[in-house]
Amino acid sequence: MNNENINAKSLEEKISSLENQLLDLETANKNKSSELKKYKIIFESSLDVVMITDGKAGKILEISKSSKNLLGYWPEELIGQHYSVLLPASKIPVSEKILNETEIYGSVLAAREVRKKDGSFCNMDLTINIIEWGDEKVVCTNLRDITERLKHEAEIQRISTELRELNASKDKFFSIIAHDLKSPFTGLLGYSEIVNEDFDSLTNDQLKSYFTEIHSSAKAIYNLLNNLLEWSWISIGNQSFNPARIDLVKISRDVIDLLNPNAINKNIEIIFSGDDKIFINADETMIRSVIQNLLSNAIKFTPRNGHININLIKTPVEAVIIIRDTGVGISENEIANLFRLDKHNSTLGTEKEKGTGLGLLIAKELVEKNSGTISVQSKLNEGTIFKILFPRVTDNSGY
Repeated sequence: MNNENINAKSLEEKISSLENQLLDLETANKNKSSELKKYKIIFESSLDVVMITDGKAGKILEISKSSKNLLGYWPEELIGQHYSVLLPASKIPVSEKILNETEIYGSVLAAREVRKKDGSFCNMDLTINIIEWGDEKVVCTNLRDITERLKHEAEIQRISTELRELNASKDKFFSIIAHDLKSPFTGLLGYSEIVNEDFDSLTNDQLKSYFTEIHSSAKAIYNLLNNLLEWSWISIGNQSFNPARIDLVKISRDVIDLLNPNAINKNIEIIFSGDDKIFINADETMIRSVIQNLLSNAIKFTPRNGHININLIKTPVEAVIIIRDTGVGISENEIANLFRLDKHNSTLGTEKEKGTGLGLLIAKELVEKNSGTISVQSKLNEGTIFKILFPRVTDNSGY
């Protein structure tokens, strides 16, 4: 009897223990289920795409709902597929290498193009980790869209480059003022001092010579200041811009008439050819300045008895200005720096004519302001060709 009571009590204790164990298991399962729900909420609410793949087979086991917004796929469309569905074919071997590195290092960060459902690609940062998934290890990849970030970085880089160029331009601007103004002022002050101190003892020929030099220095200073002001107005966008329908032929002839005396002084022949009328939509003052700068340069660097050809050509869509001289030419290195302020260099003409070195820079700015392009071809001792293209508009007759 006592044995039966002992056995019964022992059985009750075992049943009670089993019940407690079952209760503990139920509680643990509830806690685990609660934890899983929390992780599921975090998983599904992630703005990034979170993808779980079988590290060996590469099969997608789970992927967050954000795949719809970022990649165009519903999770059901991707689960069961190989992860390569999201990669360009050329990047699959690289991605396999990254998986190998992940196994070695435990975590890898990579930037990759990821293919969307519509076939387009977006730039993403991939954070890849090996994690425990039940009884096996799987690859957890966090995909973050960095398209906007890259755009901002590119914009910051562009602004940074512009600021560096502006600073370089500013420094060069002051360098030009300091260097190029000093030389003509030295001549101006020197000759004026001689005239002032020795006026009574100087002959008329000597006075004329000194006044000629004073005039030349004053003119050089004026031209430099004028070009510096014009360039600064262009650079900060303060120059007035009044585009209208203008005739390139008429403007070119006017500039030739203006500068022809300079050419005659060097026995240089200016040969003009072109149609009766060629119209463009541009600011007339700016275009005059461009042609005047280029023709002045051609005269300056063409030796005596040379010639300059100005050809105006119209195509169905463009107006073309070609200025060709038989001057001293430009080396390849100089051509590369011809339109750069930071490489500014003022060169004397064939008869020591002075310049500011800013004319071509201003010409390029003005041409581009009027939707045109300018190019140059040259060889030393063979002459130079400047070519300008503008969009053409028809005249009243339709031509």
